[in-house]
Amino acid sequence: QLAGRVQGKVALTDIHDVWVANALEGLSEGTIVRACVIGVEGEGVGGAPKLQLSLRPSRGGAIAGLPSHAKPAPSNQPAPEALPASLPAAGSALQGYIKRVDPKGGVFVALDRTHDARIKLCNLSDGFIEDPVGAFPEGLRVQGKLLSASGDRVEMSLRTTTDASGGRNKGLADYKEGQVVSGRVRRVEKFGVFVELAGSTVVGLAHISELSDAKVKDINALFRAKQVVKARITAIDAEKGRMSLSLKPSALEGAEEEGEEEEGGARKKRKLASGKAAMDLDAELADDDDDEGGDEEMGGSSSGEEEDEEMEEGDDAGVAIDDLSGSEDDEGGSEDDDDVSEDEEAGSSGEGEEDEAGSSGEEEEGAKGG
Repeated sequence: QLAGRVQGKVALTDIHDVWVANALEGLSEGTIVRACVIGVEGEGVGGAPKLQLSLRPSRGGAIAGLPSHAKPAPSNQPAPEALPASLPAAGSALQGYIKRVDPKGGVFVALDRTHDARIKLCNLSDGFIEDPVGAFPEGLRVQGKLLSASGDRVEMSLRTTTDASGGRNKGLADYKEGQVVSGRVRRVEKFGVFVELAGSTVVGLAHISELSDAKVKDINALFRAKQVVKARITAIDAEKGRMSLSLKPSALEGAEEEGEEEEGGARKKRKLASGKAAMDLDAELADDDDDEGGDEEMGGSSSGEEEDEEMEEGDDAGVAIDDLSGSEDDEGGSEDDDDVSEDEEAGSSGEGEEDEAGSSGEEEEGAKGG
């Protein structure tokens, strides 16, 4: 308030010449200040001019009772009065002062006297913030990174972590309908529950009709903020940047079983591959022994194109072995025959264990189905 009805406005970035922890520290209603007029915004009360002011010491401004305002610490970083005409590229560092907090729209940050940035609630922190209004008071200095800039609309983020698999947090495009995901309840509304997906910047909505198979009388009795939940993605609207979720038990039926089946299938494949490798090795050893001892019966029991190819590979290996061990006596050859027999018995035992394991797995799957 200046003389008479004349009023002026001071942007948060026009209080100090350097960046400080809180731009409003030391200021309160009634504090006497000296300001520099830097522009006229229009008409104020009763037709009086509405001025644009600056309290920066470099502009001649001063705040009564705040010595640090005139002589800030040398370590403080200088704060430019205005951003460059063209904003830096996405991912660049950005800082400013909290201007206001909208519990649903996000947090707005003053970058300079003409530019503001918005921080979506999902980009305020790597974790969950239950009370954004309390966590981000007006005047607080924040530092983050620029996400996008289009005209006067600037988006920034305060997140610091990234997804380990891709070097970034997952976005909407990384998910698909029908996928089961884990997350944490961000907030509960009367119409549904907002869930922040783990390891991503995505927040999905589970409508009240998708919270339970029975009628929901009190959402707060079922869900609370920070609660860890599993959900199934029911719809993705890439154009509007929205995701719909279902927390119904019926929608999540089979989610754990699907994971167990995939894991069991992987174990079965590894076991089959191991058994086949053992059989191939037995066939090669048997074929090598045919070349050394001339025992045709041991190499003549296999049939089919695949086994013929393995036998041909075994023949090549057998020639090399004969060249290196042609001086071995018959007793050595008999010992090799004994080794082959033992290997065949071991291979047969492995096949029996595999069949028994497969039969047991089928019985378990049948029990689950029952």
